[in-house]
Amino acid sequence: MLVIFTSDYGDNIGRHGILHKGNAVWILTENPPGTKNVPAAHRPNMFDTSLRVPAVIRWSKAIPAGKIVSRTITHLDWFPTLLEATGVALPAGTTIRGRSVLKMLRGEGTFDRSDDLYTEFSVQHTMRADMRSYRTSEWKLKRDFLNADRDELYDLRNDPGETTNLATSDRPEAKAAFAKLSKLIRQRMAELGDPVGKTQGD
Repeated sequence: MLVIFTSDYGDNIGRHGILHKGNAVWILTENPPGTKNVPAAHRPNMFDTSLRVPAVIRWSKAIPAGKIVSRTITHLDWFPTLLEATGVALPAGTTIRGRSVLKMLRGEGTFDRSDDLYTEFSVQHTMRADMRSYRTSEWKLKRDFLNADRDELYDLRNDPGETTNLATSDRPEAKAAFAKLSKLIRQRMAELGDPVGKTQGD
């Protein structure tokens, strides 16, 4: 029997001074001021604590007990993984954005895919935000195409807890990372036909 335990989102229980996920609320004694689209009580975000989720898998006949995988996979990968595990072919003509990770879980060969991660989250209730992010092992950029002053850039090598926003930093490496990841975000938005990319500028 194959059992997968996971979740649909991470949760901030006081981390970063907020409560809940990407549409979090501040739990500070005094909240930062609100803006046109984001009231003072709210904190739209794409922190790792909102994006990362648990994933525990048990399949005693195929996956070694105690195996730890540190690669980046997403929920998009579960569908093709489950199809492969059950011996079911992918339906013809179906668009599949994920890839099976079954061989990686079994320890069969290498996983030839980048650990970079593109994510998107739009909020339309209680606050408004159109957030898109791109994460590498070194940097993470979150752009908010409705609220440009809420862009966030983090140096994950030195700040894995995402505590210091470098989006407006004059550091050459931060400016280079912002430009590079902005381009990658725009490329992914164009590939996916994201309507936000067609109506919002840089």
